Amino acid sequence: MNVTQTPTIQDLKKEVTMVSRRNILCTLALLIGFSMLSGTVEARSIPGNNIKLLASMRAGVTKGKAKYEEINNNTRRKFSFEVERGGPGQTAVVSVNGIPMGNATVNNLGRAKFELDTRLGQSVPQFASGAIVVVRVNGNIVMSGTLR
Repeated sequence: MNVTQTPTIQDLKKEVTMVSRRNILCTLALLIGFSMLSGTVEARSIPGNNIKLLASMRAGVTKGKAKYEEINNNTRRKFSFEVERGGPGQTAVVSVNGIPMGNATVNNLGRAKFELDTRLGQSVPQFASGAIVVVRVNGNIVMSGTLR
């Protein structure tokens, strides 16, 4: 005849500890996986035939974000780029589909940004979803992403 043993408090503590460790490890693995994603993108259509395309890029701890907008049925276009956690003094040279867009020098806080706007008389070419953003420092590609 089989007699079932009632688990002791020590057995229950071991099981709870094992489950807790497993949950912590799974959560940690998910966080590491998400932090390693690069070139993630987001798109949003704005009412009134406006378009907004974004590309988020990452190189180690350095983050880059490019944004392209068409406003009022393409009567106005804007492009912006920003860097967070960059190397102070480095100059990021940004191009989209091989077209030079601008430079941004990283300040002492690790940030850099530039904006172009046709309303200000600046040239902003028309881009479509899928355009490739490339960021170079000292001639070397350090980040790239796709506008979506």
